[in-house]
Order: sequence, then structure tokens, then C-alpha cells
Amino acid sequence: MTQQITLNTIISHSEDMLATDLDTEIIIMHVDTGQYINLKDVGSDIWRQISEPKAVSDIIKTLIDEYDVTAETCEKEVMAYLDELASTDLIKIETN
Repeated sequence: MTQQITLNTIISHSEDMLATDLDTEIIIMHVDTGQYINLKDVGSDIWRQISEPKAVSDIIKTLIDEYDVTAETCEKEVMAYLDELASTDLIKIETN
């Protein structure tokens, strides 16, 4: 079971990942499992943002500034996406 992600949660890349940035997409390999993941569009933008530890609220603010999306929709979708990344151990979660 993964930790609860909130707006105050600090997110960063898991240490068990190798990633390559290919313009609009990012290819990630989980070192322990050998699983490959392909992130595109907003997913790759989020991945780039969390190359250093960053609060979920800051990730959402940046996306709202970059995309035509409401705060409510952005928050809902980012939280779901981060939960998905957490379930595959792609991100490191730190609770304040």
C-alpha cells in the first residue's frame, strides 16, 4: 500500500529508475523489475518537475499556468496520476 498523497506531499523520482528524455516523451526503466514506462505530454512535464523534490501543490500551480485547465480538474487528475506512479514505485513520497 502506498502512502497518502496530499497537496503538501513532497514528490521526487524514485532512486531505482533510469530515464531518458526524448523531446515530448520520457522513457523510464525500473531497475529492480525491468519494467519500461513511457510518459508523454503532461506526464512527462510532471516527471521533469520532480527531478528535484517538489510539493504537489507546486506541481499543480505550474501545470495550471502552462495548460488551459481549472484548478479543480488539475488537482484531481494530478493526484490520480501521482497515485498511479506511486503504485509502480516510480516516485518517492515524503510527507511534511
